[in-house]
Amino acid sequence: MRTTPEETRRNKELIINTGIQVFSKNGYDAANMKDIAEAAGISRGPLYYHFDSKLTLYIACVKAYTDRELQEYRRIFSQDKYILDLIREDLYYCTRNIHADSENPILTISKKDNLEEANQIFETYRKHIYDIKVASVTEAIQKGELKKETEVYHMVNMMFILYEGLYNMIEKTDFITSVDEVDQAIESLIALFRLQYCI
Repeated sequence: MRTTPEETRRNKELIINTGIQVFSKNGYDAANMKDIAEAAGISRGPLYYHFDSKLTLYIACVKAYTDRELQEYRRIFSQDKYILDLIREDLYYCTRNIHADSENPILTISKKDNLEEANQIFETYRKHIYDIKVASVTEAIQKGELKKETEVYHMVNMMFILYEGLYNMIEKTDFITSVDEVDQAIESLIALFRLQYCI
């Protein structure tokens, strides 16, 4: 029986979703096609039908993951809400899937030459997120939610710095170990933003 176009599409989507999970857990080097096929519950035949190598699958996974994440960032920052509510939602979204000893190497810049294309996708993704936040802060200044003298790029840089700080505190230390502690940290950061930037 021939596979229908819809089944082919679903199989490819399954492989990519499974690849994202396996690469995120194991990293590029440790992951292999056999493990991805087993995790997806398929033979290696369909896997190699869609992707001729681990590298092509990895690049497809990075593209799919960053596309999904960008869609969520666009959703968050396109809402008609007060700027601090958008920043709060962004921080909650970014931190909900972080836990101690977790890794997300699918979104890690690699020094390997053969992963240059994946690195470029990641860099473009980060630039898009930055631009989304710049546009949101600029609009908030125009709406009068932030002080007129607010330096847009400084505020956006601070948003990234605060997220990276939270990320490292949650993932690499045991200083923040519960959802409540994450929530308290986020609310403290929002209070600092209010003091610094808001009217």
